[in-house]
Amino acid sequence: MPEPRTGRAATPLARKIAQFRSDTSGERNLYPFIRDLLINAAFGIGLKSDQVVVDSALAGGRDIPDLTAWPLAGAGHPVRGFDA
Repeated sequence: MPEPRTGRAATPLARKIAQFRSDTSGERNLYPFIRDLLINAAFGIGLKSDQVVVDSALAGGRDIPDLTAWPLAGAGHPVRGFDA
């Protein structure tokens, strides 16, 4: 597989992929990179930053998911709960 371009000519997505590929610190440290992919409009998804949460406990429980993406309510604020 060819190596992606990572210099100034590289697209923002190619640079983000290069960050993924070069990180050797372990799985847990990749979630902020995924969060960047989800909230940065340049990558085509463009969620709001408060919709995406990394390594935070869920309300009413002891579970701590690696990454959570909350839907938006009618007022444009994230709905933080599972019965939304």
